[in-house]
Amino acid sequence: HKDPFQATPSNVFRLNEIDDWMTGTLTPFAGIRVVLANHWLELKSGQQHRFWPLQPFTKRTVEDAVSFSADHLRDSASALLEQHSVLLSLTGGLDSRVMLAACRDRIDRARAFTIETVGDKERDLVNHLVATSGIDHRWVPFTPPEPWILELYDEMTGGQSLGSRRQVAGACMSLSAPDLVHLSGNLGAIAKSFYWPKGTASWPTAHMLTRDFLQRGGAIETGAYEWLQTLPQDLAPETASNLMYHEKRGSRWMGIGETAS
Repeated sequence: HKDPFQATPSNVFRLNEIDDWMTGTLTPFAGIRVVLANHWLELKSGQQHRFWPLQPFTKRTVEDAVSFSADHLRDSASALLEQHSVLLSLTGGLDSRVMLAACRDRIDRARAFTIETVGDKERDLVNHLVATSGIDHRWVPFTPPEPWILELYDEMTGGQSLGSRRQVAGACMSLSAPDLVHLSGNLGAIAKSFYWPKGTASWPTAHMLTRDFLQRGGAIETGAYEWLQTLPQDLAPETASNLMYHEKRGSRWMGIGETAS
């Protein structure tokens, strides 16, 4: 398959521990593209078509949105805890605190762990969360992953999961069991308006949406622009920025790493 950018991705973008995901339909493999999140692929023509969202969202008050989200997370966690033994990764971050709160009604069905790579302040917060919740918790020493573990990890992720997730694969192996489900919180930074425009709310640009990359410009901005063209133009700028976090950073960065967890 001929690459539409007329260049192999290795020539235009290098995955590393900082720039560790790709925008648009780009992959590290020449001639291979991904289907964008919330799109379907027409096999005969090769065209992708967005199926959600196609219209503006119903506006909610902050209180209503938080209440709705909390109920959804609590119900989802309860259903999971009813059927499985759950392993919760606990740090001082927003995501793990939300997951711990969602599990509190069935805390006896969950266990938690923290890999000993966190800083002193985060360690204090973890200890406080454990003492407050009463969850069964253990500290796990960091052990460098053996080569065979990394080979399996890279096979599962197509070599696209880099950084801390890959580095702690060895420590995580000491926790694995066939009957455990790892419950991980993600997308917490959306509550911090991660990609929202600063100052005046304007429609986001590809340059704005790639500010977390060091290798800014080129194929990375082209991929962000490619994705932007799929959005309904009557969405609020803040909604478009949130969708960037869900659909791109969520699927291309978190989705790959969490699949391998």
